[in-house]
Amino acid sequence: CLSVFADQRLKHVITVGASGKHSVCVCIYHQNVKLMLSEIGLYDDRHLLMDKVVCFVYNKDCMMSRCSNCPGTENLKLYLEDLISEERESVTSVTYKQWDHTDGNKLETILAERDDYIEKLVVLVNKLTTHHFVARNQSAYFVHSK
Repeated sequence: CLSVFADQRLKHVITVGASGKHSVCVCIYHQNVKLMLSEIGLYDDRHLLMDKVVCFVYNKDCMMSRCSNCPGTENLKLYLEDLISEERESVTSVTYKQWDHTDGNKLETILAERDDYIEKLVVLVNKLTTHHFVARNQSAYFVHSK
């Protein structure tokens, strides 16, 4: 019975959608991008990076499949290459953490060549745009339907 479950809930456990609490996606898609960005000094700039791939982060066509005006992944790749070159001229490799869920959920430390790091980040941000659009719209729908 749900009321028994609610009665047993510890006081410090916050329920999903509790008044005054934010809905934040902590999925592997968002977290792996955030972990990679933090290694190059960008904290929570995933929205900025999605802007490098799409025209408008609130447009379904842009976020789900890219409209004809979207800049695409090459724009993001060039941006990251310039950013890393400016920040760390002598960087040849980057160490970062990633959540892996193939053998259970675990946080792995990865050492990658600079170009491989950029390529992986570009792929993850490109995938994140679709997921982010869906997650944001689902959250808005649930808030609106209450």
